[in-house]
Amino acid sequence: MSNQSIVLSVAAVSDVGAVRANNEDNFYCNGVWRFDASRDRMVFHDSVRVDEHARIFAVMDGMGGLAAGEIASLTAAKELDRLCREEPSGDMLTFLLSMNDRVCEERRTRHERLGSTAVMARVDCEGVRFANIGDSRGFLLHDGGLRRMSVDHSELGSLERVRENLGIHEELPGGMHNGLTQYLGIEEEELIIEPEIGEVQALAVGDVILLTSDGLTSYVDEDSIRDVLIGDGDVPDKAKRLVELAIERGSRDNITLVAARREE
Repeated sequence: MSNQSIVLSVAAVSDVGAVRANNEDNFYCNGVWRFDASRDRMVFHDSVRVDEHARIFAVMDGMGGLAAGEIASLTAAKELDRLCREEPSGDMLTFLLSMNDRVCEERRTRHERLGSTAVMARVDCEGVRFANIGDSRGFLLHDGGLRRMSVDHSELGSLERVRENLGIHEELPGGMHNGLTQYLGIEEEELIIEPEIGEVQALAVGDVILLTSDGLTSYVDEDSIRDVLIGDGDVPDKAKRLVELAIERGSRDNITLVAARREE
């Protein structure tokens, strides 16, 4: 790694939304997460300097179809914090596998199924690397264009990849079941999970990293997300605006996101 540093303006918002009774999402933002899973909303922003130590950001979406989704996402966030403190140079695959083990341990302790998605970004002076399991998404805004940097581990995501390989570009009909094919909380005897780990992407001044639960992406299209990110306002304002936009467009889920813009 080169001897330099970069500065990120970072904001995280986690909101229960307009329909759900509780917030099953969580986030991790350089040592900060939703410590109290009973809180419906949490907003955080900070300026983060990245030097010889990489910084980790993440969003976790506890699965409402299973028991105690908020416990699964909180367990994952706590384990990620432990890993960042004890193994700061660790790789994201190791982190995600350890987070899965910890959620499985909690599942066995509670005698009930638990599950959570996770999407992560690791930023160092060489750039940013994304990783994910489940359908929470990661994006990179660069030179005015928004690129999805994650892979949906879901039934629809798998179908869309098959159709893309076959050259089929028509939209799928609405109302199709879209269960997750991978997530944190799967025991090894059930399935060996294979998180998606991306390549390092250069991070230029003005580029924005966005990590989000599907409470945003299931209701707000990527063009609209891009318009907010390139619009006026600072990073906290844009993060809050994305949550507001999801609610305006009828989101029935919790909405959680982390946005980080390189400032220098």
